[in-house]
Amino acid sequence: MIVQMLLTGSEAAGHAGEAVPFYLDTSFWVGVGFVLFLLLLFYLKVHKAAVSALDKRTEQISAQLAEASSLRASAESMLADATKRTEAAAGDVKAILESAEAEAAALVAKAEADGKAIVERRLRAAEEQITAAERNAVAALRARAADLAVAASAKIIAGSADAKTRSRLTDEAIAELDSRLN
Repeated sequence: MIVQMLLTGSEAAGHAGEAVPFYLDTSFWVGVGFVLFLLLLFYLKVHKAAVSALDKRTEQISAQLAEASSLRASAESMLADATKRTEAAAGDVKAILESAEAEAAALVAKAEADGKAIVERRLRAAEEQITAAERNAVAALRARAADLAVAASAKIIAGSADAKTRSRLTDEAIAELDSRLN
């Protein structure tokens, strides 16, 4: 249709339906100017410059993509390394916790054993003190009973014995006292 308009002229140029020669039509000259412009661009090798610029831009984009791919691979490697370290640290934490729990259990067991030993020692010491107090009380009671018996005997003997018997009993008590003390 454009070619037909170029050859026959524009219908807008002739208002009354007159045919205008093609060289007087503005559309023709616009088309000729456009074709000449395209030939000039082709002659000046603008298309090669445009293609070259597009190729350079393609190379830049390819280089950036390669760099991005390299960075991504590096980031994935770093992520994998960090994940391994995290897992290793988690394992270390678990081992440390297990060790701490074992140590705590050992300390608790030792403290319980030490506590039982202290209680047993104090119990034995208390029992020994009670036994010693009982022995002292029994000895004090015996001594008191012996004193009372001696006093009662002395009163009985003093009241019923004569001077000769008293002297003999006193000598026997002194001799017996000497043997009891040694």
